[in-house]
Amino acid sequence: MSKQGSKTTDIQRIRDEMLDGVICGDVLDVMPKLIKKGEKFDCIFADPDYNVGVKYGTSKYSKEYKEYIKWCRNWSELAHKLLDDGGSFFIINYPKNNSYLRVDYLDEAFYDVTEYVWVYNVNIGQSSKKLTTAHRTILHCRKSKDNKFYKNNIAEPYQNPTDKRIKANIRNGSKGRMPYSWLNYNLVKNVSKDKTFHPCQIPQKLSKLFIKACTQPKDKVLILFAGSGNDVMSALETRRKATAIDIDEKYCNLIKERIRNMDSSLIDFVNEEKSIKTKKKSIRPFVKWAGGKTQLVEKISEHIPEQFNRYFEPFLGGGAIFFHLTNTRIEFPATLSDINHDLINAYEIIRDDAENLMKRLMIYQNEFREISDKSGKKNYFMNVRKHPPNILREPLERSAWFIFLNKTAFNGLYRVNSKGGFNVPYGDYPNVTLFDKNNLLAIQNILKQKRIKICREDYTSILLREAKKDDFCYVDPPYYSKGNKGFTSYNASTFTEDDQKKLAETFKILSERGVKVLLSNSESEFIRDLFKDKEKESKKIQYTYQSLDAFRMINCKGSERKGAKEILIKNF
Repeated sequence: MSKQGSKTTDIQRIRDEMLDGVICGDVLDVMPKLIKKGEKFDCIFADPDYNVGVKYGTSKYSKEYKEYIKWCRNWSELAHKLLDDGGSFFIINYPKNNSYLRVDYLDEAFYDVTEYVWVYNVNIGQSSKKLTTAHRTILHCRKSKDNKFYKNNIAEPYQNPTDKRIKANIRNGSKGRMPYSWLNYNLVKNVSKDKTFHPCQIPQKLSKLFIKACTQPKDKVLILFAGSGNDVMSALETRRKATAIDIDEKYCNLIKERIRNMDSSLIDFVNEEKSIKTKKKSIRPFVKWAGGKTQLVEKISEHIPEQFNRYFEPFLGGGAIFFHLTNTRIEFPATLSDINHDLINAYEIIRDDAENLMKRLMIYQNEFREISDKSGKKNYFMNVRKHPPNILREPLERSAWFIFLNKTAFNGLYRVNSKGGFNVPYGDYPNVTLFDKNNLLAIQNILKQKRIKICREDYTSILLREAKKDDFCYVDPPYYSKGNKGFTSYNASTFTEDDQKKLAETFKILSERGVKVLLSNSESEFIRDLFKDKEKESKKIQYTYQSLDAFRMINCKGSERKGAKEILIKNF
């Protein structure tokens, strides 16, 4: 099949999936079916009938007021069940209706409910005996404290970008200020080319604002009372996956027709992603590292603060989180540290002499690849492992030795014996590539900048000495393992339970200082209890706990590598 034919097939497949997402039926009938199927949504958007006697197909939502509020509560309860724990539920209605629903159910059921005001002053019926109603309220219901909210998706440009404080915000990755809670958007005018035959059409600017604020492309959005389809189009045009429900068949057909008429460029997800990957290669870790965060970087990034002064990563390892921030944020000052001498030496050599490091790595790579049999490769590995260059007299040779072993040893582990000798077995990777030239040079360019500091130092020393209020620390220590099972010896010492207790105390001290700290560890009762005890001691600071699913690659038997729970703990 030609590239053009493949592209057309991709677009048609995605368009068909969009059409399948339009469901004709009563929300009170459809939503329980979605719950039964185990569906979860990142955002739910509801613009229900306002109890003013409008007829939809054969149904008319005109009820006694108490019954109307009960009806609203019924679909709100179902929405709560369908909403992801980090999700947002938006309800547009007249102020009175939203106020009664809020008191009757929402304030108790959701972690937080915020009210916004939407003002429109054209294209409305005029009142003769009172001021004309020209606003509605929008309730933003957050299911949990760990609500996802993406400020930079909706940030408005700063009005005074030369201001000193604004410049600092921009340096820290902020794209602008938050919109205010008073929103001025007119209803879709009758003369607008976007106007459909639906009597009340919400402007797409409004629904796009809220959908973009709490979701990312490919997230799932549920549109209740889909009507004209404007909210559905807002989700689809911003690359979200939309499910839409409406009771009136003619409106469902209208939405499907709008999807069929969508410009192909708006739904060309597959080819667009290929294009982005071609245009830009992100910087990535140059070593494999046990417990590295490459697979979790997107989930962890959701918990990184929008703004901070300086960045600290005291258990640097492969540096996946630092490199992710480098790829996605404007320049920021950073202090990168680890107690592992070989690791920090490698970072320093890349910064200072990447060209000669690559020449030495190429010698290792060519010699290793020229060996044809498995036992010969293993013998080569064991011989290299046996003769470590002196790190003080030959730092470049030592860094090449370290990277070679990292790429050829079992699973990229770094483990030493009580005398400090590297003792990880051969990993059987016959065609290993030791380095990516472009990636290594990109890392060098970052590390050479004056704003980046690299040092070998214990985490407590550097954090307690240098971290200040509004700095951000990502702390990824050797994980807790009951009885010290697993690979936790990254130097000649083991990270014990007492070390975990010391870490929790440091976390508390930094919290009280106003430092923003995000910590990863294994999900365990010991770790949770440890930090909850410290949280009680500090009194003023509230910690947040979030479980994550991870895939552990440590086990030597591939069949026994399995999912595991990790925990994120943060103080902001």
